[in-house]
Amino acid sequence: MKSENQRCYRIRDSKLCVFVDNICGIIAEDMPAIEEYGITEQDILDMKETNEAFKWMPEDIDYRTDVSLHVEAKNDMKESIIKTMKSMSQRVALKWGNKSQEYQQLGSQMLSTMSQIELLSSARTVQTMMTEYLPSLIEFGLSQKMLDDFAILIDNFETNKNERIKAEKTRLEKSTERAAMGNELYAKLKRVCSTAQVAVPQKANLYAMPKYHKRKRQNSENDNDESASEHSTN
Repeated sequence: MKSENQRCYRIRDSKLCVFVDNICGIIAEDMPAIEEYGITEQDILDMKETNEAFKWMPEDIDYRTDVSLHVEAKNDMKESIIKTMKSMSQRVALKWGNKSQEYQQLGSQMLSTMSQIELLSSARTVQTMMTEYLPSLIEFGLSQKMLDDFAILIDNFETNKNERIKAEKTRLEKSTERAAMGNELYAKLKRVCSTAQVAVPQKANLYAMPKYHKRKRQNSENDNDESASEHSTN
């Protein structure tokens, strides 16, 4: 079963749009014969309008870029948070030792393997505890400014998480919309072409549906957008 955001055709979107334009350009003189088989001028107009709307729909790369920017920002902030947490735990170790209860409660081990949600929770716990320890750790370089900056970093990290989730949801929604319109356009084109081939058999080749041609293996990196699986997110 095809997913909602998967195309039912394998040719490139750009090739589909160009072919529809070509058909709309040559079909006028054959309409008297084609209309006898149920295809009307309104059907052709509807197909042309769908094609124009499809051309203007943003492609998946636009939304994928947005998601990638959020992921890149997340990774940068994660690194900063881990670095800050380790710096603070080192101050606790200097004051009370790395076997002390104060140090163990920070839970600063395995930070790099934590998910964004886990790291957020751990960072907020550390920020709260270090605020409590501030009077005792001033002599080891801890300051209120460090705690304030850390709180801002944590808030930004959480904001990034929420925005990334939203961006991923938007990408899925838009790719589903694009796939649906592409499938609608392809279905309209297929109906028109198959009917025209019957109504005007001498022009059957002109109305033959475009075919998908798989490229050679060495060019596989450049033809991903021509595969049906890749367009499951387009």
